[in-house]
Order: sequence, then C-alpha cells, then structure tokens
Amino acid sequence: MKRLVIMIISLLMMLPAVAQQRENKQPRPFSPKQFEADMRQYITEQANLNSDEATTFFKLFNEMNDKKRAAFERMKQVKRQKPSTDDGCAEAIRKRDKIDIEVKGIEQHYHNKMLRVLPASKVYDAIMAEDGFHRRALKRATRR
Repeated sequence: MKRLVIMIISLLMMLPAVAQQRENKQPRPFSPKQFEADMRQYITEQANLNSDEATTFFKLFNEMNDKKRAAFERMKQVKRQKPSTDDGCAEAIRKRDKIDIEVKGIEQHYHNKMLRVLPASKVYDAIMAEDGFHRRALKRATRR
C-alpha cells in the first residue's frame, strides 16, 4: 500500500514537467522543399519505382503540377471577390467549373503520357501514393 501511494505521488509530481515539455515543443515550420522531397520519397517507395522510372515519372509529374498550379491560380482570381449580380455569380460559377474540368483534363493528359513510358501498375500505385501522402500530411497538420 505504501509503495502504491509513493508511486501515485511520484506520478503526480511528474505531470507538470511533462505538460511543460509539451508546451515547449515548437511545431517545425513548413518547408515546401522538404514537403516535396518527402512526397517524392514516399511515392517512389510506395510505387516501387527504380531510379530511371522515378526520374521519368517525376519529370512528367512536376510538369503536370505546374500546369495544375497555374489553373488553381486562375481559380483563386475567380474566388477572390463575389460578383454583385446574379449574372456575375452565374459567370463565376461557369468559370470555376471550366477550370475544374481543365484540371481534370491536365491530369488525364499527363496520366496518359505516364502510361506510355511506365507500367500501368506503377502509375496507378504512384497516383494512389500521392493521394495517401496528402491525406497523411493533412492528418499530421491537424493534430498539432
């Protein structure tokens, strides 16, 4: 019984130190370069790409993402300010839909290019790995 009381008191005394340690942990700042490197490594491992396949895949992957980023920038311009009229709102909706379709077209175009130079199973695994990486990154970011 005496040992149990001593253990409980010891644990209670350690709680403030543990809580302070958690408070002092600084979240590390977001680094786009590190994010890209981590994603590249994750995709390479999950899709089981050798170095030549990874080079080929990421050349196309980066081209695709550059074009998608440009489309997303245009989307931001459309979203920036709500039009004041119904006609303006209808036009903004049409522009957003058009850009969404354009993004899917870009993905389809580059996926077809990837399929010409890599086995379909590896392209599939790479696409799934990218989705999984983003889900994991989002979960980690929301836990902080």
